[in-house]
Amino acid sequence: MNRGSEIIYRDESDEIKKLNGWILIYGRKKVGKTFLIKNFLEYDVFFRVNRDGSILAEKFIISRINNMDDFSRAVSELLLADKKVVIDEFQRLPESVIERISTLHPKGKVILSGSSMRVIKKLFGSKSPLLGLAMQYKLGLIRPVNILRELSKKMDAMQAIELAPYLADAWTIPFYTKESDSEKVIYDLLKYSKFTVPSLVGEIFTEEEREFTKVYEAILRLIGAGELDYKNIASILASRKVITRADSSLIIPYIKNMEGMGWWIPCRYIPQRKKCTDCLHLLWRLFSILLTDTVLKTGT
Repeated sequence: MNRGSEIIYRDESDEIKKLNGWILIYGRKKVGKTFLIKNFLEYDVFFRVNRDGSILAEKFIISRINNMDDFSRAVSELLLADKKVVIDEFQRLPESVIERISTLHPKGKVILSGSSMRVIKKLFGSKSPLLGLAMQYKLGLIRPVNILRELSKKMDAMQAIELAPYLADAWTIPFYTKESDSEKVIYDLLKYSKFTVPSLVGEIFTEEEREFTKVYEAILRLIGAGELDYKNIASILASRKVITRADSSLIIPYIKNMEGMGWWIPCRYIPQRKKCTDCLHLLWRLFSILLTDTVLKTGT
């Protein structure tokens, strides 16, 4: 997203600023939600919910809150004072706390940010206290116009076009240096992030859903290797005991979730129902090629 003092402007922030009332910004890990909020949106206090239940605070009288009652009280006072409050990784909050905060609507302004897909769906389901209270905004990869505009300031147009699909994922930006050619950037990205891509798959699920991670990872690996036929994918996964039987209906829900979280972007106007994908798929594809090439060369 940024390198040193360089910041890639994201025009999604302009769209978010136009939304009235409370807002939920969601999307998979590492697309730059927190960075966008901190650098392009206005707020009075920023809270981040840690996995252990503690709360880190910025622009607040204390930097850490360890008690949920104290946190609820702090948010209530801020909203009653008509302040803008950010709650990052809000899905980690107990539902009772979320319910208490929801009773203050429409006081002040709340910007919620979250990554866990199932929890976010649950919190905005038919029985959720947040239902109808917050507008939802999905944040994905850095848009082509934004990444190309910034890259074209640092390299020629051809190299900018070559690298844009890989550097459009915010976490990949540090792999670019002015001295690097395109092949080196992509090679280094694959070489030094081989554990990052599968981790991104597992990161957005809650603990009880981690068992599904291996299914998503297996599907992404096959897509990355160029297999786009759902029946073939199901057959391969069944033969590997990843799913119970060779039935494409078993993987369709996973595919839809992958679309929803920005891992897999169907280009619906490409002939013969071919697909195009985001950076995550491109990384899997190149990683598969690199791995195959290594095996052929070493015989291991």
